Amino acid sequence: MLDYSLEELSTMLNPDLFFRVNRSYIVHIKAIKVINSYFNGKLQLQLSPAPEQNDVIISKEKAAEFKKWMGK
Repeated sequence: MLDYSLEELSTMLNPDLFFRVNRSYIVHIKAIKVINSYFNGKLQLQLSPAPEQNDVIISKEKAAEFKKWMGK
C-alpha cells in the first residue's frame, strides 16, 4: 500500500512509460496486451497481469490522448 493518491503517483512516474487511463488505473506501457474498440468511442484494455476487474475502460475523452501516448 502507498500513501499517495493516483494523482500524486501520476506526477511521479515517467510519462513515457505510465499513463493514467481512468480514475482507478495507471498502466505501464508493457502491461498493455490488447486494445479493443469499445462502444461510443471508448477503448477497452487487456492487461498482463490482469487486474481483478478484467475490464479496464478508457473514456471517449481520454481515448485520443491515450492513442497519442501509444504512438510515442
